[in-house]
Amino acid sequence: MQSPAAPAAVLQLLRRLQQDGHQAALVGGCIRDLLRGAPVRDWDIATSARPERSLALFPRAVPIGLRHGTIMAPCAAGPVDVTPFRGASLAEDLARRDFTINAMAWDPLRNAWHDPHGGRADLAAQMLRAAGRAEERLAEDPLRALRAARLLAALNLRIAPALRDALPGAAGALLQVAPERIRSELERLLLAAQAGRGMALLRQSGLEAALLPGVRADAAGLVALLPADLELRLAAWLRGAGSGPLARWRFPKNRARNTERLLALHPVDRCPPADAAMRRLRKRAGSEAVLSRLFTLREAELQLAEAQSGALQQSAPQPDAAEIARARQALAALRAALARTRGHAISPAALALDGRAVMEILGIGPGPVVGRALRHLLECVLEDPAQNQPGALRALLCAWRDAQTPPLSPRGGSQ
Repeated sequence: MQSPAAPAAVLQLLRRLQQDGHQAALVGGCIRDLLRGAPVRDWDIATSARPERSLALFPRAVPIGLRHGTIMAPCAAGPVDVTPFRGASLAEDLARRDFTINAMAWDPLRNAWHDPHGGRADLAAQMLRAAGRAEERLAEDPLRALRAARLLAALNLRIAPALRDALPGAAGALLQVAPERIRSELERLLLAAQAGRGMALLRQSGLEAALLPGVRADAAGLVALLPADLELRLAAWLRGAGSGPLARWRFPKNRARNTERLLALHPVDRCPPADAAMRRLRKRAGSEAVLSRLFTLREAELQLAEAQSGALQQSAPQPDAAEIARARQALAALRAALARTRGHAISPAALALDGRAVMEILGIGPGPVVGRALRHLLECVLEDPAQNQPGALRALLCAWRDAQTPPLSPRGGSQ
């Protein structure tokens, strides 16, 4: 492999450290990606300088990693993490890194390479190998077991036998890792180009059983068929385990909510193909994106069932060709119902009467009764969209008012 090129702004940071009398070199994933010819997202410098000295050299820098003394120095090439050596020297630092392809350093100012574990050769051979003894590296940080699956999936690597054999031993300790760190690795794994391969490794190693008991046996194969959509692939993985891990791993609320909806409404072909049922399904889905994911997920399931012909979860009955055909027919009927109902109202905001009109008709002020009235009108419109006219809604609202027991008071409550 030829030596890559580093941006001038990053070289300037290295030069400043070295001119101040410190050792400094690029390390880790940025070296790996430079050698692969891939875009570098994160630049990392390892140095003999202490954090307080680095902060003095780079006035715009800010501390970001108390555990390792990392500071972030902004520059024209993007943020650069500057971290003191893990140990007394660069050699000790590299010895404590996770995998050989991440345990390389390069000083581009002198074109000096430090590759004591053969990372360049492993990268060329597409081999993922621990830097040193795999058991020791995983014991230092159990998250590295999950990272191994992610790198396998992202970089299309093969895993060295010694590392593969060491993964099961990290399963228990992985549960003690901070939830945010687990979530970050899972997100990157699920969005990787070969996500199915990485998830298969999680299952084979026992890591999946520790993280997420109850996952269906077809999860890895299903994820491999799906587009790189995080909520869609999350739902595919969580089908047998439920949505509890979304909160445990602290996924953002909106992402968790959309994924929970997918799980609650899957499989979509349980919905009758009647137009009213489709309008209610659209309402429950909450967005066209969620609805589209529901169809994509179910279609991928059926595709996988056909391809594997009996390799689904053994504890469940195997769908035969007739069942798969019926499911496909149901999906086609649902798509037709979706096309017919796409412009129909499915939320109070789309009603021909708004909250102000409801208050005027009922002679009440703001309060919970307004919401109840709008929900009643929406139910009527979901059943019959022709009712979504001001006159028809007014009649429905008056009938609803007259049926209240006790009757509504002018203040919006009950007498």
